[in-house]
Amino acid sequence: MFRLDRASILAVEFFKRDMITVDDVCCDIYVEGGDCWRIDEELPGWDDAVEWLEALPGFRKNWRDDVIKPAFAECREVVFDRRSSD
Repeated sequence: MFRLDRASILAVEFFKRDMITVDDVCCDIYVEGGDCWRIDEELPGWDDAVEWLEALPGFRKNWRDDVIKPAFAECREVVFDRRSSD
C-alpha cells in the first residue's frame, strides 16, 4: 500500500491517456515538497489506492464518469485540492 501520509497530499488529479486501442486512467498525487506521484489503473492495487485517496476530506468521489467519458479524449479532473490559491 501507499507509504505516503495523507496530510502531505496537496492535490489529486485523475486523467485519461489515449493508448490507441484502449484508454489508461491515471492519477497524479501532488505532495508537499513539490513531488508528484503517478499511478495508473494497470498497477496492482489501483482500486485499493483509489479507495485510500477517497478518504481525504473533501475528495470528489464522483470523478469516474467525468474522466472516462468520452472514450479516447483526454479528460482531466482535480478531485482534491488544498493548495493555496495565492
